[in-house]
Amino acid sequence: MMKNIFQKFNDKLWIVSLTTLAILLALLLIPNAQAEDSSTVNANQHDGDDQSKSKVRIEEWKNLLNSSTSMNELDKLQLVNSFFNKIPYASDMTHWGKEEYWATPEELINSNGGDCEDFAIAKFLTLIQLGVSEEKLRLTFVKMLGGNIASLKDLLEGKLKAGSSVNFDPDSSHMVLVYYPSPESDPLILDNAVKSIESGSMRSDLKPIIAFNNDNVWEIKNWSQNELYLGNANLIDTWRKFKIRLQ
Repeated sequence: MMKNIFQKFNDKLWIVSLTTLAILLALLLIPNAQAEDSSTVNANQHDGDDQSKSKVRIEEWKNLLNSSTSMNELDKLQLVNSFFNKIPYASDMTHWGKEEYWATPEELINSNGGDCEDFAIAKFLTLIQLGVSEEKLRLTFVKMLGGNIASLKDLLEGKLKAGSSVNFDPDSSHMVLVYYPSPESDPLILDNAVKSIESGSMRSDLKPIIAFNNDNVWEIKNWSQNELYLGNANLIDTWRKFKIRLQ
């Protein structure tokens, strides 16, 4: 896995700092063969969450998709953010019995639980279905400032062997959905940990690191700075395999 990562980045290493590359490897490309195997995941087998309730939630989601296409984009953002933020947070290990699992929107809604990646991805895909341009949306890995970055420091200082799994404090690494009204504007942050949608300039607690959509991946140093193109989004192996599952 690690060998393949460096092969894919071979032509771009001259523009990517060591820190950025280490963060990318640590946050996005942690080897975990178990993470992408959905064969043992059952989205309807969680205590206290019967199938009748999951059917109601799915119908509410379908109604949202069918009745909201004529809204303006800001109203769509509010509606989608509010809908998914009603679902409780649950870690992958607690909810799915796996260290890392990116759920589809249907799995998130059916099981009534998920972690930050699941919320961000569900909002991303739902807004695209509602007609919001993908060019305005970025799935974005951020660091929650003040969190534990000991594992990243060890990686940078060479204390971890190549290919080692990097375990971050769950309160320090995070994913949000970011909406840019225009390429140069202050973006809006859709965060499962915060009820309201706030601008990037108001979220001083978040440091953006890596952003991606269906096709591309970028480095971001702050909300107002232009993105640095890193390559095709399939560099993020978990995302590549997730998209295959959606087909």
